[in-house]
Amino acid sequence: MTRANEPMIDLYIQETNQLLDRLEQIIIECEKNQNLKDHINEIFRIMHTIKGNSMMMMYDGIADLAHCAEDIFDHYRQHMDIELEMTVLTDLMLEIMDFDKNQIIRIEAGENCEPAPSVLIESLKEMLESVKFMTSSETLKEEPKEGEAATDGQALAEGVDPKYFIPPVGDSSKGQSTSPSSSFKIKINFQDGCEMENIRAFTIQHHFKNFCDALGTYPLNVVDDDQATDLIRKNGFHIVIKTSKSFEEVDHEVQSSAFVSDYDVKAITDEDYDQYLTEFQGGGRKEAVQNPKSVPKEAEKDSTESTEKGKVSQTATSVNTTQTHINVDVSKIDLLMDLIGELVVSEAMVTRNPDLKGFTSESFEKSVRQHRMILNELQDLVMSVRMVPLSLTFQKMNRIVRDMSKKIDKKVELTVLGESTEVDKNIIEHIGDPLMHIIRNSVDHGIEDAESRRMAGKSDVGHVTLEAKHSGGEVWIVIEDDGKGLDRKQILKKAEEKGMLTKPAADMSDNEVYLLLFAPGFSTKEAITEFSGRGVGLDVVSKNITELGGAIQIDSVLGKGTVFTIKIPLTLAIIEGMMMRVGNNFLAVPIVNVQESFSMKAEEVIVDPNGNEFIMLRGKCYPIMRLHKRFGMVSKTQEIAKGILIMIEYAGKSVLLFADEIIGEQQLVVKSLSKFMKKVKGISGCALLGDGKIGLILDPSGIVDDER
Repeated sequence: MTRANEPMIDLYIQETNQLLDRLEQIIIECEKNQNLKDHINEIFRIMHTIKGNSMMMMYDGIADLAHCAEDIFDHYRQHMDIELEMTVLTDLMLEIMDFDKNQIIRIEAGENCEPAPSVLIESLKEMLESVKFMTSSETLKEEPKEGEAATDGQALAEGVDPKYFIPPVGDSSKGQSTSPSSSFKIKINFQDGCEMENIRAFTIQHHFKNFCDALGTYPLNVVDDDQATDLIRKNGFHIVIKTSKSFEEVDHEVQSSAFVSDYDVKAITDEDYDQYLTEFQGGGRKEAVQNPKSVPKEAEKDSTESTEKGKVSQTATSVNTTQTHINVDVSKIDLLMDLIGELVVSEAMVTRNPDLKGFTSESFEKSVRQHRMILNELQDLVMSVRMVPLSLTFQKMNRIVRDMSKKIDKKVELTVLGESTEVDKNIIEHIGDPLMHIIRNSVDHGIEDAESRRMAGKSDVGHVTLEAKHSGGEVWIVIEDDGKGLDRKQILKKAEEKGMLTKPAADMSDNEVYLLLFAPGFSTKEAITEFSGRGVGLDVVSKNITELGGAIQIDSVLGKGTVFTIKIPLTLAIIEGMMMRVGNNFLAVPIVNVQESFSMKAEEVIVDPNGNEFIMLRGKCYPIMRLHKRFGMVSKTQEIAKGILIMIEYAGKSVLLFADEIIGEQQLVVKSLSKFMKKVKGISGCALLGDGKIGLILDPSGIVDDER
């Protein structure tokens, strides 16, 4: 693989992954609705595009499967009165997509694409024959008129194997039709910004060769000609063909091509064909690209209506698909975000410079406010660029629920809400696995079998809801099921057997008990299955969510169902932090975890026999964590009354942090710690402060865990 080919491969991988994700979403939706008709054209276009792109890149395994599937959908969309077995079709399509995704991984790794599995190819061919059989069976009801040839249906009645006499509708193989050859002139314009127009032109050219007796293009060599891309962008891609296909069929082939904004198909004479071919070969731009020779009136009359129809519909499409988005390398967005972070630090270094202490100037303050306003707007804008919707991640859960439902023989429906909710791209990359584990846990552990549900007065079909919503500076992802719920007693019994209890069971809240499910090696399931029973999964969820700076909360009602609530920050790059001082050290805690701050008198502190300190506040008891003791810092402020208490909350648990003083709220650019610092529990990162000092960012999950 040469270096020059890599951009083309990257583009192929990106487009194919997007097409496969969309196809999976559509196919599963069609199976749910038992209706393929509403999406058949989009499905066909996706398979057509994957086939063409893969043939161009010579990934034959992917192309062969796409071609077989394309034949099925092409036949069905022309005979939508037949009934397809959606479950069988969905299974086949998901197998194709799994194969394609595995091949994409191989291609990314620089490995060769494997040939398509012969078993899968045969299954697709059998389905195509079945679809054709159903199509021809409908004609058994029709009686031929006198002197008319017998229909395919009658041939079936005579016991002829359908695969020998039912021609594929719209088949593009040479020699299938005995119609006389006709000539056509085609001009194609691609969508603005689609990039690599020469490669897309080559894909169309390669596809047309399958059913044309002769073909010519302008530019002549779209792949090797350095000027081909500019010529196509400026003048369009021109093709003349001789084919046995009808005008409507040619028009349809062009319309099905990917990234076409508008096109024009005209019937021409053989003399016109020869003339165009000569001009193409001679590079005659004026004659070849501008107005063609006069089309004979007979041909023009036959083609005008269809041509105008194609031009109008495609022009409308062009208006609706005006390029409003561009693809930008993720590394550039990350670099831009880093620069914004440096601006935030630079602004703090200016406004909090010790040399300016006591300095007052109205004009300076006005300039600072203006600078800060612009910086905030710029930061918000860059953040919005990094934000991506959860829709794709959520839609992938449909496949998980479907596959599990079939394997464990449960009827389960997934409802997705709030999928347009946006989060930082870095969070998207890490949230997929935790969601998958919780969804699988809900289907396997939570949802009962049909008989148990009937005995509990529930419907046979279990329901799982996946919802995302914004709450302050966080995103809440809620997974709710209507299953059997969590058994507190059973969980405590298992935890006690494994020695996981750190305090008396009676003193533990329901949420504390439920969070034991996330302990490594914990499982209440007696039998080990493909999906659960080994105690591996939920502990990974807890670890991943904690690394994101998030928290998990569990609510459950025995016999009614369980709700998992994942709370994650909108972004990991810049946070709003509450700054505090402990001795000569500066610490920050995310503002979303801060509940309140206050001072207390020494006599209000309660000390237990182990020396732990607590304070009663509004009827509840809260533990105190002295930060200088927790992190081994030197501080002269030892008395509670001389310091400040900051209440932080994580996963439904609150702790009071004791510090010397609160400095105030500040935007912080999060920096990762060195390898040896990562082992310090309770610290998630650091930030450069305005005076050049380093501030440590506290991890609320680690702090709260210490007090459990």
